[in-house]
Amino acid sequence: MKIRYRVNPLGLLAGLAIAIEGLVIVAYAAPIDIKGIGGIMEQTVLLGGAQLLILGILVMTTWLLKDRDLKWKAGSKLIKRIVPFLGPVLGAIIALEGVIVAIYAGATMWEGIGGIMEQTVALAGAQLFALGLFTTSLWLLKKETHIVTRLAELVAIVAAIGVAAEGLIVMGVAAPTVVEDIGGIMQSTVFNAGASLFVLGLVGVAAWILRDMKPAVLSKSKIFVTIEPYFILAVCIAVAFEALFVMNHATATTIQSIGGIMASTIMLGGAQLLVLAVLQILILGMPFVADNRTRARTALLSFLFLILLVPAALIL
Repeated sequence: MKIRYRVNPLGLLAGLAIAIEGLVIVAYAAPIDIKGIGGIMEQTVLLGGAQLLILGILVMTTWLLKDRDLKWKAGSKLIKRIVPFLGPVLGAIIALEGVIVAIYAGATMWEGIGGIMEQTVALAGAQLFALGLFTTSLWLLKKETHIVTRLAELVAIVAAIGVAAEGLIVMGVAAPTVVEDIGGIMQSTVFNAGASLFVLGLVGVAAWILRDMKPAVLSKSKIFVTIEPYFILAVCIAVAFEALFVMNHATATTIQSIGGIMASTIMLGGAQLLVLAVLQILILGMPFVADNRTRARTALLSFLFLILLVPAALIL
């Protein structure tokens, strides 16, 4: 069954989550001190929470107005033109705010709440980024398609966003690191590792969206039609190899900014990253997603190859 793509519930939930975060900040507005940045006045914190609350409400409003037949004539045409543009822009603004929060994450002392660890601040920024990018992605998926295919594509996009968010967290906590059996790693190296995941995740999201939209300009290009699924495959394989590397070198690690991390935690981080990558490859190989049997077979063989590499990464 083909359906016209409407994701009001998902868009509304994303907007609601963003608005709630802003409301919480407003409710607990107080002077804060961020390591490496300095003190921030209560009024500034209040304004930050208020603008996040407003952005969340606007996101929900745009989803409520999407594809609605407005009864009143005055301004209805203008709203129909503005909403499809405003929706993605609001999501992009929220995602950008999340990136800024994560990258400039530092141990925080919040008056009335207490100390907040650096990794918690980075995680908060990453999830704000994920919510913003998710709602923007929903707006850009316009093609009518089968409901099962749409759900599979949404899962793949969420997985790609997860890769980018994980990279953003690594960028946020980047600091001189000591890995047992490897030695010291410079802050820039840790940051670049996170940045590579962040970029690969963003490229993956863009590739899935373009695959769904199939812009007229690109669809006329035989090169784009041919390489598009293999491009997604290449990005996912790159992420998978990074995940396998992490799993292979999972050992006690000390990051100067957050302290010691157990080998099991590093292993879980690598495994999570691998799942996000191979899940996209598996979806790419599904008959209701793949364009033809050859591409589906290539994706599924790649999936099996990467899965077979897991025991080698754990043993060697």
